[in-house]
Amino acid sequence: MLIADINNPFRQFMQDCGLDVTHVPPTSRDSVFAMSGCFEWTPPADRTSPVTIEFLKRSIMDPLLYVISLDGFDSDVIFNTWQEYNSEHTLIPKYITNNPYAVVLFENGAEGHCDKHIFEFIHQVKQSYKLATVFYGNSCVNIADKFKTFNYDTFKVLYTRNYKEDIMLQLDITAEFDFNTPKKHLFNCLNNAPKPHRALLLGAFIKNSLQDNILSSPDVPFEEVTHNTMDYISKNLNSIADIKKGVSYLEALSQHYPIKFDDRDADVVHMKAVSNSSSFYANMFNCDIQLVTESMVGDCLYITEKVFKPVIQKQPFMLLGPTRMYQHLRQMGYKTYDHLFDDIQMYDTETNVIHKIDMLVDNLETLQMKKDNPSLWQDIVAQSKECAEHNYTLFQTNSSYILENIKTDLDGWLKVYTDYEKIFKER
Repeated sequence: MLIADINNPFRQFMQDCGLDVTHVPPTSRDSVFAMSGCFEWTPPADRTSPVTIEFLKRSIMDPLLYVISLDGFDSDVIFNTWQEYNSEHTLIPKYITNNPYAVVLFENGAEGHCDKHIFEFIHQVKQSYKLATVFYGNSCVNIADKFKTFNYDTFKVLYTRNYKEDIMLQLDITAEFDFNTPKKHLFNCLNNAPKPHRALLLGAFIKNSLQDNILSSPDVPFEEVTHNTMDYISKNLNSIADIKKGVSYLEALSQHYPIKFDDRDADVVHMKAVSNSSSFYANMFNCDIQLVTESMVGDCLYITEKVFKPVIQKQPFMLLGPTRMYQHLRQMGYKTYDHLFDDIQMYDTETNVIHKIDMLVDNLETLQMKKDNPSLWQDIVAQSKECAEHNYTLFQTNSSYILENIKTDLDGWLKVYTDYEKIFKER
């Protein structure tokens, strides 16, 4: 299958609609396909020329794949913008709609959340432009199961598996956790991006007197945090008790916001670099546990580079993220520090964010009491070290496997990106 080397038409569409497209990938080469040299790209290098007759003839035997990245915007923004401007601005260029052999992949690899908004958007675009073969892919592990809950038969979905071990190899992280020295703090929890579940977690720490550990909050205006968190609470919490508790956590955070820990720039916030603070690692490693808050909570299962950061640093970790996240990591072969939880199965399957946060706080309070018992804590540290060594070795093995396969040929590439076989079977 040939892959069209084009400028991203979605980026142009959103720009024409007056939105900031800074974080939208500019071309089709800004995708996983460009990581390998086994694909043939076309048309000419300017990426604006229509497909030639020669390429159309070849497409009879080998369909032409157009990769259109939707990264950079939330699904509701994409859908609402489309609804408002689809008759005013063009999203799919004629060189795609005029190609009867076009296969279009709307690629959303930096996203792991999928809902009615994004599925309806893909459906409407497919119907509006009369596209023959359409796929939508993102990094939600259970995207196929989510898709089945909706009544769409106009396109197919695939799991892009963008966040793998190799995603961390671009970062210069050489610092390594030392198990041999006692730590001042029980945990650190560093938060750069404003997300409602992170605000609620930080508020819960403060309300439960855990703020003496190393914490950080976003530094956007608190009004923005309040608006987003209250909107999340209204949409996701049903009981009055949970709503009141969530509001109390937000109020507790307001008394300390913002919580500063490190110097940040755009690259640090978006995990393209690590903080250059001289004391960053010394302070972060002066904690027994790294508490990772994933980008999402809920039933869209996906992990990002945030999980692999403590793995390659050999620092024990606990996670606040999607349901069944720990189960997925174990299926990948990683050890999940089950000894840090009273009941990790119950925690991992909990869907109510307030209940999940309260369970996490309870576990941390229990660990704090255990830390006051030197012999008991020594046993916990020994178990954590065994998990950390296992995970680090597995990370290195998996990274080597990925790098060896994605650059060989299509068969090797598909060993890593298995779900993409759905596209390459299209004829």
